[in-house]
Amino acid sequence: MESPLEKAIIRDLIAQGHSQETILQTCQTPELGLDINEVSNILKKEEVSHEVVNRPKGIEVMLSPTDFRTYFEKDRLGKLYLPNGIRYAPEKDWPITEGAVVSLKKLYKLMIGWKVQNETEVPVDDIVAIIAFGSAVRYPGYDIVTEKSRKYLGLFGPKIEREKKKKIYPNDIDFFVLTGKDITRHEYIKPDFATIDFGSAGWANAMKDGGINLVNRGINQLMHGVSQGDTISVSALREGIPLFYDARLEDVQKRTLIPKESPRRLFWDEDERGYLVGRIE
Repeated sequence: MESPLEKAIIRDLIAQGHSQETILQTCQTPELGLDINEVSNILKKEEVSHEVVNRPKGIEVMLSPTDFRTYFEKDRLGKLYLPNGIRYAPEKDWPITEGAVVSLKKLYKLMIGWKVQNETEVPVDDIVAIIAFGSAVRYPGYDIVTEKSRKYLGLFGPKIEREKKKKIYPNDIDFFVLTGKDITRHEYIKPDFATIDFGSAGWANAMKDGGINLVNRGINQLMHGVSQGDTISVSALREGIPLFYDARLEDVQKRTLIPKESPRRLFWDEDERGYLVGRIE
């Protein structure tokens, strides 16, 4: 089955200038698990048509908005997992785990302004990038807060200040859509939570499907916003993680002179059904 992720792997290796022999050897490693005959075909015609297997963590590879559309059209969009938050994990012995999760299918529809079949607000070809930013991907995954308390057992003595790490638990995930043309949009989908009852130990709210808080700006609007100190634009470029993007994003980043500061990394994979799954770590 044809996969944009597999194509992107091969394109990336070709772009790096590797020889055909090196590419064939690399693609046969357990981390990639690509068939040598299929790799040979893509080297000849830049096409791939088999399933990616045995990549438990995934790989770092550039996927474009067009690749995003291809997965949507094939109904093979899975989940995007983000590092900050608490999410519902029924597949585990303990039903909650750290992190947030969002549906890539919902994100795609919101990104293009999906109305009905073949009717959208934003052409995919005009999308430069969609970037995850804000509290769900912030590094580190906590804020430093100052608390005042009494010196002795919190009851007696003079008040003292202590710094404490407070973990970040977002209710929704922020996404920044950058387009070639100027478009001002703000869309929102409410999050879906599960309430977990632990009996005498209490209860907890865990994210089943994260809310989506999406803003859209054009390149000129972004440049103007950065010059005016717009916090959304600056945060998206400085701390954001580009999910799907093309070569225009690098040019925009150079023009804004905003350095990328986040050490977060994005890994893509396909699950046993061939659904695209992303993990930000």
